[in-house]
Amino acid sequence: MQRARKRLTRKEIKQDEFLIWALRIWGYIQKEYVKLLAVAAAVLVIILIATLFQQRSEIQAKEVIDAFGEVRIALYQGKTGEAILLAESIAADYKGNPEAGHATIILGNLYFELGRFPEAQDAYETYLDAYDDGGALGYGATSGVAACLEEREDYSGAITTYVAYSDTYQSSPYAPLALRHASRCSGLAGDLEKKALLLKRIAKTYSNTSYARAAKLELEMLSL
Repeated sequence: MQRARKRLTRKEIKQDEFLIWALRIWGYIQKEYVKLLAVAAAVLVIILIATLFQQRSEIQAKEVIDAFGEVRIALYQGKTGEAILLAESIAADYKGNPEAGHATIILGNLYFELGRFPEAQDAYETYLDAYDDGGALGYGATSGVAACLEEREDYSGAITTYVAYSDTYQSSPYAPLALRHASRCSGLAGDLEKKALLLKRIAKTYSNTSYARAAKLELEMLSL
């Protein structure tokens, strides 16, 4: 005799409704991920100006704010080429300092926006080689490299990039997100078995997170 299915509580129903909504959003991200990455440069400049002001003396902060402010103005005016030159200048003038790393990330985003993917990938990799600590900007540069590979339909390379990040920074809050993007790329490559394995890894490794519940729900949809 088939066992009666346990009746869901109101809380569980709300959680499942949220997961369904989250998966719909994830579906949108899967389709538009590359485009979403391309609009990050101007927002990043604004955040960096505020952050750098807190980290430097008043005189140093003013110099840095002025430099990044010029990049911001150029972006608002649609002068992407000028913004690139200004960001390159900051990267050169502050080499070895956080400002140079921030400018390098901006360069990667601007190159990406222009469709100059090899140059964008070089910029992201330059940041990772010199400044990466696994934090937000490090993950941003990693996802930038992966997105450049996606543009060339090198899904295997993108998967490897994301998985490498999650292997290196297992305790990072971005590690399960990297695995989600790796599973997304596996789907784009048509490798559903790889996609399922990555989702199972999320469910097992990050069992107490919303990523795990979303991964389990997606696994049910895959029926794998």
